[in-house]
Amino acid sequence: MDVIVEGKITAEEGVDEVLQTIIDLKTVANPVLRINCLDARFQGKIGFAQGGFILGAKIDETGELGYPAVRRLLMVRNGNYAILDPEKQVVQDINQTLWLDAEKVIQVLPDMPQLPDGLVGAHPSAATTTLVYDRYEEPSPVVRRPAERASVGGVNSKARQFNPSDWRRRYAMLIGLALILIILAAAYMYYGDQILALLHTFIK
Repeated sequence: MDVIVEGKITAEEGVDEVLQTIIDLKTVANPVLRINCLDARFQGKIGFAQGGFILGAKIDETGELGYPAVRRLLMVRNGNYAILDPEKQVVQDINQTLWLDAEKVIQVLPDMPQLPDGLVGAHPSAATTTLVYDRYEEPSPVVRRPAERASVGGVNSKARQFNPSDWRRRYAMLIGLALILIILAAAYMYYGDQILALLHTFIK
């Protein structure tokens, strides 16, 4: 990677001025900021997208990734830095797709919040990314189940041919038949002997 700008991080020239320099870069598509902390003896890199969006970071010594690494690097107050041009080189380990707005970060420096929620920029890609404290996750794909078919049969099924008037007519016929059977049973109980004698007479 080619070094574009390098310098020291001090009380007079803090990280906020370094971020402003990166925001003002118009010729570098994806600049990389390397920060070396002289007090705690660690080094790491922060990846940027054009326009001043922070994509992610990694600390070399600990392997920290994502926002925790960004937060730790940007809170360095005594160290040195270098703004690098990766050209066509893809640096995957410093791209967690955080899409933090560097201008919002400048407003909260020299401190950084524990969570990055208020620092996410308005870049279109930020709306499709779900932030997690130490990593990012793409939204889970929506699984659509096929619509269940109704249990009713075809067009010619009995359920589709149901006729209320026909059902009432059958119900009336059943009631009438039941009444006739009841009357016949009652008549047989009271006039059974006479009926049998009459039938016997006709048979002879």
